This record gives sequence, structure tokens and C-alpha cells, in this order.
Amino acid sequence: MTATRAQQRFYQSVLEWKPDKVLLVVMTRTDADYEALKDLGVGFAAAGIKTYMFDEVHDPESVNPNTVQRALVAARAGNIEVIEVGSVLSSSPDQARFVCLDGIHMTEPYHRLMAKEWLKFLAGARGASLKLEMSSSDLNKAADDLEQLEAGMALYDSFYRWCRDATDETHGWPSHKAGT
Repeated sequence: MTATRAQQRFYQSVLEWKPDKVLLVVMTRTDADYEALKDLGVGFAAAGIKTYMFDEVHDPESVNPNTVQRALVAARAGNIEVIEVGSVLSSSPDQARFVCLDGIHMTEPYHRLMAKEWLKFLAGARGASLKLEMSSSDLNKAADDLEQLEAGMALYDSFYRWCRDATDETHGWPSHKAGT
């Protein structure tokens, strides 16, 4: 989704919801998108909402190499903290499988990688910059957090697949109501 569409469709709802953090995963393709990105950040900051975005979302339609740099400039102008994932995306062994056959949508390996990076950031297992040095106690904490994150992702994946695939599941056991 582009920043312009996100602003039109979701901005007011997010303000009404009043979260403390927002992750923008939007594409910027036009001048209006760059302006919308900045405006989203400024508006959320004014409402006391800390706003984040990834430095790269791997937009399949992006052909301009300056797209990422322009988006980063707009993000900084909008007080949006940028989480570096571009090098993680470009070095992923699954990179060739990120885009669906339709050439528009992204696949599960892409979404899993991005979710892990966001969760690592939220858990404090990584900083916004991949170049930050961590102390040994931070590294130990990060290792514990990553282990917990991996276990949580397995549980999440199981629950997601059950929700997705078990829609026709029925049960025939009797309920054990009190008094029966």
C-alpha cells in the first residue's frame, strides 16, 4: 500500500485508536506519497505516537534507485524512526521468492523475515541501526530474546495455520454443562 492510500484509509482510525507505537510499512512512488509519509509521521508525533518504518520494503514496482533515499528524507522530516532491514532483505537466501507470481504481492518468507525484524526491534534484541554495538550483557539478553522469539514464532505459525486451514473443523463431543 502506498503512503497516500494509508493516509486516506487509516490515518484517522489510528489516531482514534491511540496506540503508543505505529509501524508504517508503506511504499512511496509519487511526490504525494513522500508528502503523505512525512505528514503521517508529523501527525502521529503530534498525537504522542512513536512512529517507525523500515528503510526498505522491497517494492516490486520500484525502479528508481533514489526511491529509498527520498523515503528516508521524508521519514526523518516526519520524525519517523527508521529501522534498517535493507541489508537483511538483500542478503536473505529467500530473496528470489519474496515476490508472488502476480508480481505485486509479497510471499510468506518475506513477511516472516519482516515480522522477525520488527519483533527483534520491539524486544530490544536489535536497534534501529544494524551497525550499533551491543555490550556483552545486551548480547546475552538478545540471545535469550531471540530464543524466546523463535519459540513464539513456532507457536504463532501453528496458530496461524490452524486459523487458516481448520475453518471446517467440527467437534462432536458432548459439552459438560453443570447439572446435566
